Amino acid sequence: MLRSILIVSAICASCGFRMAPGAAPRAGRSRLFEAAAEDSEAALVPMERMDDRFEVSKGEVLRGEADDEVAIYVIDAEVPAKTMESLRNNLERQWGREMNIPGFRKGQIPPFMKAEVLRFVCREAVQQSMFDALGLYDLSPTLQDDQEMYEFVSVNGMEKEEEWMPVLSQEWKPKSPLTFHMKVAAKRGQEEE
Repeated sequence: MLRSILIVSAICASCGFRMAPGAAPRAGRSRLFEAAAEDSEAALVPMERMDDRFEVSKGEVLRGEADDEVAIYVIDAEVPAKTMESLRNNLERQWGREMNIPGFRKGQIPPFMKAEVLRFVCREAVQQSMFDALGLYDLSPTLQDDQEMYEFVSVNGMEKEEEWMPVLSQEWKPKSPLTFHMKVAAKRGQEEE
């Protein structure tokens, strides 16, 4: 089995990531909240339309060991503070409109749910950064065996989502960028639907 090292470095334009030309929409992708520029109304937007949503100020470095099919790629990313704040604010507004919890005003998120909001925002930022970075190089993440979950090898050295998601959401402070280092299993070419 021949193994070679693939080292690719890309400095992203100030407008953010762009998906690879002709990239097909991927099945099983999650959704993110995006506020329309003209109004403050939050809407669910499929990830394939979110290609310029995430900016990376430090740039991306992907390293992988090219195997027959699947390789492990390392992604170092920083999601800007304004993007994280926008995601958090839009999610809080969305949940506030949809939830009616006795004892709390309609439209307000109870304090005990704030940690869950941060976990969700961090998870979505990690997933979107992965899709954007891999899409630049015509790579697609692999699914775990018979599951709809993408195969993260590790995020900040922790292998299970139950481990890294709470830690990442506790480390991130509002009005600051989210920085992380992840390894993900991916293969050449876009996913088939």
